[in-house]
Amino acid sequence: MNNDSLRRFKPIITIVALIGVGIAAFIGVNFDYVLGAEAVIITRGSGITIPFTEIIDVWYFDRLPALSNRVGTSLGKIRSGTFTVAEVGRGSVYAKDYTLPAVVIFTADTFYAITPQDARDFYKQVVQKIGN
Repeated sequence: MNNDSLRRFKPIITIVALIGVGIAAFIGVNFDYVLGAEAVIITRGSGITIPFTEIIDVWYFDRLPALSNRVGTSLGKIRSGTFTVAEVGRGSVYAKDYTLPAVVIFTADTFYAITPQDARDFYKQVVQKIGN
């Protein structure tokens, strides 16, 4: 191939590479939220376990307040990583869709903002488990 041919293919190669990175990022933030017998479990990578005994408060939001990215992934409506959440502070966000209703779980050290399928019911069940 000569230099002219390479120049013509460079934009195509760039687009294919960006699509590959996007797909890899999307697959990397695939997570779910489980109410276990003793903890809330966020299945992401090796998983995050939040024992009910460590939860000090739980808030429900019809939609997550404004997010400011610190370290993490923002892909479409997915947010995963450390964010500053308006009205809440800086903590961990694992939202499949930040425009959906959310539950924010507080521990002594941080908080976890999540968007379970039925956020209101999930919130009620966590509150019941921690006895608030």
